[in-house]
Amino acid sequence: MPVTYGFGGGDAARVQADLDVTSFRTVTGSGATTASDEAIAVDPSAGPVELTLHSAVSAPGGQLEIKRLAGFDVTVRAAPGELIDADAQRVLTATWESLILRSDGVRWLVF
Repeated sequence: MPVTYGFGGGDAARVQADLDVTSFRTVTGSGATTASDEAIAVDPSAGPVELTLHSAVSAPGGQLEIKRLAGFDVTVRAAPGELIDADAQRVLTATWESLILRSDGVRWLVF
């Protein structure tokens, strides 16, 4: 069964269907992604948010979409010892900016 969080009034189901994912959630604070995450909307309206990605090594072929809503910056960090493309982190600074990430079994690649 799909997991949905946030976006009241049925919006979560609409966004989830648009993304064609089974796991969608909204976060408002710092934390870590999990292997079951497919799409995360980040609401940084209360302050900056930092997300640490789960290991790309343990998720070959896995895909994750992260979208920044309006507010403060969102920093997306690779797991310790891993990279996002060639960087340890990416910072989303623009409203509605997003990352589509896919694991190649070694690092997260940005698409």
